[in-house]
Amino acid sequence: MGWKTKYCIFVTTVLLLLIIQGTAAGKSDITIEEIYSDVQSCDVRIISESTYNNLTLEASLLHEGVVIDTQSIDINTLTPASALTRVFYWKKAIRDDGAYEVQIIVKDENEVFARQEKSLYMAIRYFLL
Repeated sequence: MGWKTKYCIFVTTVLLLLIIQGTAAGKSDITIEEIYSDVQSCDVRIISESTYNNLTLEASLLHEGVVIDTQSIDINTLTPASALTRVFYWKKAIRDDGAYEVQIIVKDENEVFARQEKSLYMAIRYFLL
């Protein structure tokens, strides 16, 4: 098998995976409307057009691609057109200035319904008394 054939198979496989992934993501009607985070906490607001039961809302704080902290909250029921806001408190202290990323995932045991990332910059100020 020549390199052109292998290349065509590779490209076709990647495109199929992207199409399948896009189709699966399109089935969910859960939207992550808002993410706010600072050095102590993270607020997340989600909404749905359908009723969902037994979901998990997961928030991860990353710095330079390394996960610093992950918190999760169970959601018994998410009802249509009713916004739900939850607050996560970071357990590990942020000590360095710099770019951070917050990653939010809404999932159940088998499927991810929504995923969103938000980049932010944290400036940690040290004051001497």
